[in-house]
Amino acid sequence: MDTESEYPTFPLTLLPNEIIKVVLEKVDWATLYNFRLVSKFFNAMILKDFNRFNKPKMNEFKVYSQYENNGMIKIRYFIICELGMKKLERSYSNEAERDVLVEEYLNKVNLKHIKNFDIAVNSYSPVFKIIIDSFDYGTSVENFYFIINNSPVFKDFYNFLKKLNYIGHIYANKLCLSHSEIPPDISLPILHTLRHLFIVECECTKFINPTMMNNLFKYNKNLNALAIYSKTTSFEEDIIRNIKRRHDHCTHEPNNHKETTINLARRSDYNKEREFHRFFPCGTYPMTLDLPIFNSIKVNKKCNECNCNNLISIYFLHMDGYMTHNYS
Repeated sequence: MDTESEYPTFPLTLLPNEIIKVVLEKVDWATLYNFRLVSKFFNAMILKDFNRFNKPKMNEFKVYSQYENNGMIKIRYFIICELGMKKLERSYSNEAERDVLVEEYLNKVNLKHIKNFDIAVNSYSPVFKIIIDSFDYGTSVENFYFIINNSPVFKDFYNFLKKLNYIGHIYANKLCLSHSEIPPDISLPILHTLRHLFIVECECTKFINPTMMNNLFKYNKNLNALAIYSKTTSFEEDIIRNIKRRHDHCTHEPNNHKETTINLARRSDYNKEREFHRFFPCGTYPMTLDLPIFNSIKVNKKCNECNCNNLISIYFLHMDGYMTHNYS
């Protein structure tokens, strides 16, 4: 004889709609997708309040913008999320500011945490205006790669950057904002997560500045690897000053004394002794002898509190090898 279940069932659809929505908020996107397939009731409810529920996570977002000979701007979007990959290829005029189709696709995925974000812009592009409204402040990106070549889009680019508050690694293989007027004290609102900063500036662009460096070190205690190739030098001493300040404040945490590596542009009048005294004039950081690369400086200072090594390695490299770019 069959026995009845001791747990009675209760149809979910008999609950008030608002209670059902609260339950659905706890469900992952794959389960929501199955609900939509099997029930017209759930499909209508989920679509009506789509932004309220969980969406597939964006794993990679790639955007490539190229100015065409006919005066139009071709932008290719690659949206790679848990559902799969979607490729869009769109053409715009110089006056374009929105693209409803692109916004529609971006609004279907969770943009809050992105593993890899890759964007390349050649000449003028409306791309930042088109995608900015799909992103919220506080967006997290593990690896942010960007190339901006001969493109006067500073305001649009910077407004978009302000929404990416949590970035682990920045790789800017070329930053050329085409003689844009850039405030000398702009900063990047990246909080707590930045570990690696790599930027190659064009001769016409002065983006990196002392204020930016001071704030990045102040709010990102795990920032230990920098490669900044720029025609200006005003920020370089601020980098070293911030590292020294970090060393002087021993927190007894493992990363407090992690070696910091810095790559800077090598000038035609490079002199190792002069650079050493420029960055370490007081003699508190003795130069070590175990760095085999000629155009480099490595120093070490023992921590007064825990006796750990405070290592700083600086490499001076020619910029030419880094001024390459690819839009394919």
